[in-house]
Amino acid sequence: MKILETDRLTLRLQTTNDSAFILELLNDPSWLQFIGDRCVRTLDDARAYILNGPVRMYEQFGFCLYLVERKEDHAQIGICGLVKRDSLKDVDIGFAFLPKYWSKGYAYEAASAVMSYGKDTLGLSRIVAITAQENQASARLLEKLDFRFERLIQLANVPEELKLFVFDKTKNYIKKQRESSETKVILDRLTASFFDAFTNINGNKPNVRALTELFIPEAMIIKNTDCAPIIYSLQQFIEPREKLLSEGNLINFKEEELYEITEIFGNIAHRFSLYRKIGVMSGEAFDTMGMKTMQFIRTPCGWKISSIAWDDERNGLTIPEKYRKK
Repeated sequence: MKILETDRLTLRLQTTNDSAFILELLNDPSWLQFIGDRCVRTLDDARAYILNGPVRMYEQFGFCLYLVERKEDHAQIGICGLVKRDSLKDVDIGFAFLPKYWSKGYAYEAASAVMSYGKDTLGLSRIVAITAQENQASARLLEKLDFRFERLIQLANVPEELKLFVFDKTKNYIKKQRESSETKVILDRLTASFFDAFTNINGNKPNVRALTELFIPEAMIIKNTDCAPIIYSLQQFIEPREKLLSEGNLINFKEEELYEITEIFGNIAHRFSLYRKIGVMSGEAFDTMGMKTMQFIRTPCGWKISSIAWDDERNGLTIPEKYRKK
């Protein structure tokens, strides 16, 4: 019976028809090294292992270690699922794959599906995992799944101590909220520095060259206030504005952000900003509002602006009330 499906894999209940595969998997050197000898030597042993292990566990708890098959050719490549051990109070996730299927992303794909099933369908807020201390590959996979190492534990009939990893839905949510908040502060500072770079009011000296520290070198900057967009590279944008702000053609100039909506996802972020700009251009005072869209990416050097585009309020185009009221 199929339990889960991913882009490339099917996870289903094990049956005694899988005995040959289970016999191979449980006697693979990697299984014996990292999981242990289950004394499965024959097909009859494998059948008994399936019936007394995953089949019985599914009947008792509604979950077990599922057999993982590749969709494209129905190859049996490993097992992955949830286990309830007498020696652990929490449900734990387990996975094992034949070495020829390693380094292809199958373990992460299957384990991600099992974690989602455990959290969303079974309602588990806490899931644990145990690994041998030398099993670095499994430890990395667990960390990628948002598990954290908690401590070493000793299980009955296991001579060496094992690493205990824990996924706690509540703690992970708080951690991600905190990380998101920290990122938001960084993006706020980047945005403020962008607007401040042009200010030449009250004796302030503009520092347009500072934009090179805020943007990635390949950044795209787009003015889209007329019939056709004007697209600048970073240097094409900096040079004329530096001249304009420093030679007296544009004075008492200031841009400021009045309201923003920022969305962050992993290593990318987007900001939609209501802004105001005031100044005197060639003797003519102006006071205008508009909207800027800003994209950010996380780089090895920290968060940077990757692109900006803007349009200004004019006849026939007004700022929506939902922004003006903020």
